[in-house]
Parts: sequence; C-alpha cells; structure tokens
Amino acid sequence: MIADGTAIRPWAGGPDERKRRAVLEAAKQKIESPQPAPSKIKKRVLATCDWERGELIAYRMLNGDYVVLRMLDRHVDRGGAYPECELLDWRGPGLPIEGLPDTTPVRDLRNYGGGKRFMVLSIGQRFLKDRLKRLNVKHQLADNYSRVPRGRTNPTRVVSWKEFDKFLETSFELA
Repeated sequence: MIADGTAIRPWAGGPDERKRRAVLEAAKQKIESPQPAPSKIKKRVLATCDWERGELIAYRMLNGDYVVLRMLDRHVDRGGAYPECELLDWRGPGLPIEGLPDTTPVRDLRNYGGGKRFMVLSIGQRFLKDRLKRLNVKHQLADNYSRVPRGRTNPTRVVSWKEFDKFLETSFELA
C-alpha cells in the first residue's frame, strides 16, 4: 500500500499529508531493514515456598533482634508461590528455643484497619543472608483460621524481602 500510493491517498492534498508521508516512509524503512539479531530470552525462574501452614519462622532484623512469623497460606500465581504470614507478638535477642505456644498473640498491622496478614515476595531475597530460620515448630491452625473465602477481597499487605525491615518498622513499630 505504501509502494502503490494507496496508503497516502486519504491524506493527499490535506494539511497532514507531509506528516503522513513521513510516518509511511519511516514504516517503509523499518519493514525493509534487516531483522535485528536474535536475543536470548531469560529463563523464567518461579518463586518457591516450601513452608507449611502453621510453621514458625524466625527473622533476624537489622538491629539483631528476632521476630517470629507464622505461615498462614501459600499464594500461588504465574510467578510462583509466596508465603502469606502474620507476625506473632514476640521479639527477642535470640531464637525462641522451645518455640512459642499456639496462644501467642498476633500483632495488628498499623494503619491497615486491623489487618494482620502479609505476603512476602521473593524480590531481594539475596539480602537475607542467614536472617531467616525455620524453628521446626508448627502451630495447629483451624481449617478456617485466617483463610479468605473464594470471591472475597483478600486484605493481605504485600512486601518484598528487600523492604521487610522497613515494613516491620512502619507497620508494626519495630525498629
């Protein structure tokens, strides 16, 4: 259509003819130019999470204190599997050697309407360097405990490991 002139016909003699000719010439150049060299497509690496529901995970904050997360669910999508957790109301300079009782309170997220859940994306996981420790303790959770029924809005905050310390500070007043 560019070569036989039918592509410019509707603009012929009009105020936009020069602009249209320039656009068509650029398109012709692109069509006639050689194809770019093939580029390698990066292998897609899916996020993984092998934590179990009710499992306790200790996280060492930048100041050296530990806090304890309780695994609630695994969020699975095309990017992989991510842990959905809540933060137990416990903090200490060392790991809780005997775990924590099932009755340990859960901290509320500040400025989030009383929500408790958060999902951690694996972005920035390399910054962790031995700061996560599985405690080999599993709390028994009722089947419906903190589960969001299908079709309901999921009130889960989302944070990356890279921003996790900042998240603890702003959302739970932990520094």
